[in-house]
Amino acid sequence: MKNTKKFLAGLVAGVLCAAALPLAKMDLPEMGWNVSAAEYTVPVGTGTTTLTYEVQEDDTIEITGCDDDAAGELEIPAEIDGKAVTRIGDKAFNDKEYLTGITVPDSVKTIGDDVFADCISAAYINLPQEMDSLGEEAFNSCYALEEITIPEGVTELLSRVEENEEGVPLYYGSLAFCTALKKVTLPSTLKTIDEYTFYHCPALKRVEIPNGVTEIKEGVFDSCTSLESVTIPDSVTSIGTDAFVCCSSLKNITIPDSVTSMGKNVFNSCSSLESIAIPEGITALPARLGDSGYHGFFLGCTSLKEVKLPSTLKIIGEGAFYNCRSLESIEIPEGVEQIKQFAFSGCACLKEVTIPNGVKSIESYAFEYCESLKSISMSSGVTYIGDCAFSLTELTDVYYDGTREQWNAIEIVNDTSEYSNNNSLINATKHFSDGTQSFAMGDVDSNGKIDTTDIFETMVYVAYKGVGMDSGFTAGQIAAADIDENDKVDSTDIYYMLYYVALQGAGKNPTWDFVMGR
Repeated sequence: MKNTKKFLAGLVAGVLCAAALPLAKMDLPEMGWNVSAAEYTVPVGTGTTTLTYEVQEDDTIEITGCDDDAAGELEIPAEIDGKAVTRIGDKAFNDKEYLTGITVPDSVKTIGDDVFADCISAAYINLPQEMDSLGEEAFNSCYALEEITIPEGVTELLSRVEENEEGVPLYYGSLAFCTALKKVTLPSTLKTIDEYTFYHCPALKRVEIPNGVTEIKEGVFDSCTSLESVTIPDSVTSIGTDAFVCCSSLKNITIPDSVTSMGKNVFNSCSSLESIAIPEGITALPARLGDSGYHGFFLGCTSLKEVKLPSTLKIIGEGAFYNCRSLESIEIPEGVEQIKQFAFSGCACLKEVTIPNGVKSIESYAFEYCESLKSISMSSGVTYIGDCAFSLTELTDVYYDGTREQWNAIEIVNDTSEYSNNNSLINATKHFSDGTQSFAMGDVDSNGKIDTTDIFETMVYVAYKGVGMDSGFTAGQIAAADIDENDKVDSTDIYYMLYYVALQGAGKNPTWDFVMGR
């Protein structure tokens, strides 16, 4: 007891001495708000769970966590110890896989990042009518969530972006992988829908984007395979890369004239899309390069029948209409300058195409496998046609608005491989602006094929010429029969024609250069 009294006396003396010191010489500790964690037990399902919470400076409560084994339906309390619950902190209910339903009280104004992410069994998450803030990746991978209403007051649906070891960005959308989500109601206050918000929500059928949202960002509806209808307001000015990729149930969509920018690969694999009009102001239909090659703007839109392109368009990008096999016709605007490689490849029903005067180049494979394409109209502005641009087409006629000399000046690349070449273009009958025409080489009767009839008629012509008689061949027929282009038709040309037809009969697809050993 005596020692205890001495200790207390010394302690009091020390305090009094310190109090006597000038204030300026005292080393005072920094003062701050001390937030202490606490626990609160609430009912959940048929049992209970423990919530952790913190009291904030304004004397309100932030929920910070929940037991991992919490199972069943949970109603978050509006008050704890007489203090209002106003915030749910980051990851508070993250990965609570046994919660089957969650109700958030009206007192809550702010929900942090990842709060309900990976609540894989939650069939519903009821949010308060008004909120100030909803954090990143709030509902990602809520597999059982069928319906959600985002409250008025929320202005952003935020995603989180991370990079993998290779530096490739990975997006975690706020409702991504909500695979059972059928209905979402968005607030009128919404301004931002972040990247990949609804990524892989295959049950989602309809979405109405509120007026005030200015951008549909990258991948927002990527792989929403049941999406049938999207209402885009006039406030939207841009649509990002991959925005509607793999929306395979989307039949029609109206893009407002307010949209002046569209990213790459926007409607790739929208296999049910039947008609669309691209608004004025858009200058390109660009592609995205992926591991498997180009991912074109409308690539794989196998039901697409009608497309209206804007007069402002300059570039039809790589694979833009690749495998749009229902497309029968398309009007390419006068302002287009480039038709990139694979642009219309696989458009098996495409019957007619007019290449306008602005086009300077038609790149490789642009119209490959356009099996119904028998004639085209082409302007004299074209100076370059890439390899296989018209490979495996049935072209018989080219209506060219220039002269024969201008046509001959075009650089036409022609691979000599058996199947991949521009033979159909080279061999098609050219109809020039001055009324003359150039028959396809070897196609003396101009019926779109080279066969024994052409050989016989050429033999008759040579025989008639040998005895000084007129065979009745036109200038175009004579040019077609002059295989070696030495300005005369003779037995050498007949030999080349025989060789050509023999190769065809053997199942080959010969070129004249091959036949003549060039």
